[in-house]
Amino acid sequence: HQEDDEEALKWAAIQKLPTFARLRKGLLTSLQGEATEIDIENLGLQERRDLLARLVRLAEKDNEEFLLKLKNRIDRVGIDLPTIEVRFEHLN
Repeated sequence: HQEDDEEALKWAAIQKLPTFARLRKGLLTSLQGEATEIDIENLGLQERRDLLARLVRLAEKDNEEFLLKLKNRIDRVGIDLPTIEVRFEHLN
């Protein structure tokens, strides 16, 4: 929990910055779980590419986990989702 506390303190410090400065700052968590403060403007081209690739991977993973949790919850409570039947006529 100590790492979580440190990360929360760093985020709190960033949130207290003026708006313009806050938009340029962020926390980047390393593979070891250590959060470091970064200035987006000072990232090199390769660092930006790596960061964007990582964010896209995380978004895809988070989205998949969210949808699976939602599906499991819907199945667990027994909600029947409406189905739609689409019929096509006179197609060329």
